[in-house]
Amino acid sequence: MRYYTLQEREKVRWSGGYDMGRRWALPGVSCPMCSAQWGGGGYDYPAVDLSGLGQVAKLLERPRNVPWAEFAALRDSVLPLVPQGAVVTPGSGFGPLTGRARGQFGPISVHMPWTLLVRPDVMRLLDGLTGAVAVPAAFRRVKSDGQLLELQVMPGGRLVGEDRHKPCETCGRSSWVLPPPARWRLAAPPSTDFARATATVVVVSERVVERLERQLEESDIVALDVSGPRGAKRQTDIASPG
Repeated sequence: MRYYTLQEREKVRWSGGYDMGRRWALPGVSCPMCSAQWGGGGYDYPAVDLSGLGQVAKLLERPRNVPWAEFAALRDSVLPLVPQGAVVTPGSGFGPLTGRARGQFGPISVHMPWTLLVRPDVMRLLDGLTGAVAVPAAFRRVKSDGQLLELQVMPGGRLVGEDRHKPCETCGRSSWVLPPPARWRLAAPPSTDFARATATVVVVSERVVERLERQLEESDIVALDVSGPRGAKRQTDIASPG
């Protein structure tokens, strides 16, 4: 099975865009071990509802940086509610997207490359494929069109190079810097059709590319092959992976 990452073309015909925002997010952290202050997106779970956490949920509505001990206590409150296998880090968001949307969206959107949005008719084409849960976005609309579904994609697989950098034993932050997309390769493939190989890189199987060939072309999205050893033939435009 070959895997691909989805990238917008340099010029797209669609005007759609949105501001990132969720009802809840874990705060950023000040780490006592590595001294880093950080929090990042990517490991987000739009299908997770934290409204039952009461006061803890209210604390997660306000973005801020906190000491490690406070972060760890908040994270521990959230962990029982997330899916098995979830990676939860400083900045992880929960609940559907709530930012402002504007413009016209294509069948598939990777406006933020770590977040996949699709129209409902596209989701129907993915029936039987694994690794993605569709969650309706709760955007505030500003001259924008139609319903969009965000795909909650679980961690899976691993990119070449990431394991060469040991993460902080306390906060998990790594010094690894993601290379340009042309250099992305999977060191270990996922076991699902959709997977998050690292926080900001979602990969999809050849079955996804085959089923969505027309919709990807219409959305001005190319599928870049990230499987196989360096030097293997790589797909740079939409065509059957065959």
